[in-house]
Order: sequence, then structure tokens, then C-alpha cells
Amino acid sequence: MNTIKFGTDGWRGVIADDFTFANVRKVACAIARYVVRAEKPNAGLIVAYDTRYGSERFARAAAEVVSMTGMPVWIAEKACPSPTLSLLVRQRRAAGGIMITASHNPYRWNGIKFKANYGSSALPSIVAQVEKELGIVLADISGKGIAAALLMANLQANLRSRYMVALEDPHQLLQSVNRLFFENTPEDSYATLFYADYDDANHCLRYANCGHNPPLLVRSNGEIEKLGATATVLGLFSNWNCKVEKVSLGPGDVLVIYTDGVTEAPNQAGEEFGESRLLKIVRSNSQVQVKEMLTAILAEVQQFSGASQADDLTLVIARAQ
Repeated sequence: MNTIKFGTDGWRGVIADDFTFANVRKVACAIARYVVRAEKPNAGLIVAYDTRYGSERFARAAAEVVSMTGMPVWIAEKACPSPTLSLLVRQRRAAGGIMITASHNPYRWNGIKFKANYGSSALPSIVAQVEKELGIVLADISGKGIAAALLMANLQANLRSRYMVALEDPHQLLQSVNRLFFENTPEDSYATLFYADYDDANHCLRYANCGHNPPLLVRSNGEIEKLGATATVLGLFSNWNCKVEKVSLGPGDVLVIYTDGVTEAPNQAGEEFGESRLLKIVRSNSQVQVKEMLTAILAEVQQFSGASQADDLTLVIARAQ
């Protein structure tokens, strides 16, 4: 996964690679949080889209996230160009606009432009504030199959309904999510979860690990630190608490977050891939590009386990600049 970073006039990515519904929701969430903090949320946001493949569906996903903040949101009835959105923002005196478009980029790309309340593209100072609102969540549900998928949908809904408090108080966010998950799932259901947000200006990663596999922090000098548990799993206990920790990142440091589908992948003899093999791969690939490290890990796990796959393989890898 590439870091979501705004360039000139917005953020763009390859459809189904970087530009996914999950990432669109993250960016829309960050924009909504910025508007709530810095603008007039009662003025609302307008969401529009162009004729590119999937743009309307991406726009509706963005509008859904914005609506969860309680602020007014309008979505275009049909495809329109970016200048039309700029005009609508000015005419309605909205707090801003979200445009799903890749402009001149090739057909495989799509993107998001954020129009500020004055109708034009957001200034670099505004974009910097939006980027600060982005965070990472990786979770894993107990069990497998349809029941587990429904539990994951429940957890995602709980997170989205409470995301507005995330950066102000991640401890409160996670307590609220635990309570909702505890009250609305079977008593033997639970989830592990890793939450993090990154302050680029201060090079500080703030995180909470709720019973999840400890992410690996690979320092630029090759040393590896484990970001261990700061709380137990979500959903098993009504009386639940967690700590939020901080760690400084230097240029070239790499963060590897993964689910147990990686370390518990079995071979034909029933032996698990294990953390030691993962550590070896991460250490030997610490200087390569993030995508190359991801490819190397997946290739080693698949070679070890053969054609069979007992669980999902989920990895998030990011390098500090």
C-alpha cells in the first residue's frame, strides 16, 4: 500500500490498486474532519464526479462517510466537470467540495480533488491539515466464514460511526467501539485491532494495540522493535481499558503491520510460518521499496504453505520519509 499523499490539486491512484473504496473513505473522512475543525460544518460539503469508470460509486462512498459527521452533504445527480463543482460551492456557500476525477491521467487512474469554501483547489496549508487527519486501522475477527464477515462489517460500522473522536481521543474511540461491539455481538466473539496515526511534522507515531500481532518497526539501522499490546482484545469485556503509546520514527524507518494469517500459515506438515521467518524476510528486505518488501513476504508465505491458504493474508507496510 502506498502512502496517501496529496500532490498538485488532489490525491490520485491506480483504480483497485491504491484508489480503492477503503482509501476513498479514508480521504473523505480526513476532509470531513478538517471541515468540522476549521470551517463551518453546517454549511456542508458537495460531492461530485466525472464520467470515469466507477466515479459515481466512489462519490457515493465519500458522501456516505461525510454524512456520518452529521453535516449536510449533497451529491451530484449526474457526472459533471470540476469547474461545475467549484461554481456550486460558491453558489451554495458550502464549506467545500469533493470531486472524484483523475483529470488528464490515464484511464486506469482516478482521484479526489478537494475544493475549499472559496471554490478553488485547497491551498497547500489546507492540504497539510487534511493529511494530518489520516490514520491506520488493521483488525482481525475471531472465526471464519460468513459469520466472521458479518462481525467484521459490524466492527467497521462501529468504527465509522465514531471516527470523529479518533484524533482528539483515540482512547475514547476504542472504548466506545469496544462497548458497541460487546453489546451487539455474541458473547464469544472478539476482534484484535491495531490503531495508529502519524504526526508528520513531529515524526511521531501514536498507536494502540488491542491484542493484535505486534507490528514490526524496522529502524533504518536494521534494528527491529515490536509494538506490543496496550490492551486486550475488543468485544469480550464490558469493563475495558487501553493505553495509547507514542514512538518516534526516523527517515527510512519501516512499519510492518500484519494479521495472524501471515505468521500462522501452515505447510503440509502442519508447521506454522512463524514470526521468526517473517522477521528474517523483513530484515533482509529493509532497504528495498515498500512494494518489493510486500511482494517478498507474500511470496515466501505462499511458497511455504503451498497452494492452500488457511486464512487471509493482510499486510500494511509504510516507510517514514
